[in-house]
Formats: sequence, C-alpha cells, structure tokens
Amino acid sequence: MAYTAASFITALSGLSITGVTRMFAYPPETVANADLPIAYVRLPELTNEAITLGSLPRIDNVQGEVVVLIRADGLSMNTDNFSAMVGMIDNVNAALKTAAAASNRIDRWTIRQETAIVGESGFWALVATVEASG
Repeated sequence: MAYTAASFITALSGLSITGVTRMFAYPPETVANADLPIAYVRLPELTNEAITLGSLPRIDNVQGEVVVLIRADGLSMNTDNFSAMVGMIDNVNAALKTAAAASNRIDRWTIRQETAIVGESGFWALVATVEASG
C-alpha cells in the first residue's frame, strides 16, 4: 500500500515531543509567546521511483518537516535560547526514534536550527526533516 501525504502528516502530527505544549498538523497563523514551545508540520514532498526498471509497485518516498518553535526572537538572552534549543534537539530525536520503532515507515531524519516566521514574528526554531517510504 502506498504511503500517502495525508498519512505522513498524521504520523508526524502525532509525535509526542517532551516539552512541546501543543502539536499542530498545519502551520499556525499566529503564536502566543505564552504557548511556546509548540510544534507543527509543514506540507510534505512526495516522490515515487521504481524499485527496479519497469517494476511495479513503486515505492512512495515522502519528506516533510516538523517545526518546533522554542522562543520568540529578542525576548531572552542567546545563552538561554541556545540552551533550550540543545535540550529540545534531544527531545525531538527521542520522539522520532520512538515513532520509527513503531514501524510507521520513518527511514531517517535530520534536525537543524532555523529562524521560523509565523505571521510577522520570528522564532528560534528546530526543524526536523523526516523521510519515510512505503
């Protein structure tokens, strides 16, 4: 059975990340600082390739991102923000390990720092790029 974009979004938005107060299955329009940290899923990219030339069925490969907003830009000292980011890297990694062990087709992931913009506000954020297939 093919792995659909919808099922991938459901799997990612179902992650239980320690320390995250709320998980969205879509990018929020606004974020209140009191609600941080929150996480959301960005729209995935789906590719399809043959296992061998001319073979069927083909494997769907899906890549998407889970964004964790940690702190609003300019509200805390960089040392505090950096420390919060390091702790959250471990939490996101642990959540993805748990999800991968549950056989939901997650193949690999990378976690990086980014400044994410929601509405007109910038946030210290972690972005986990997750790849799955099936």
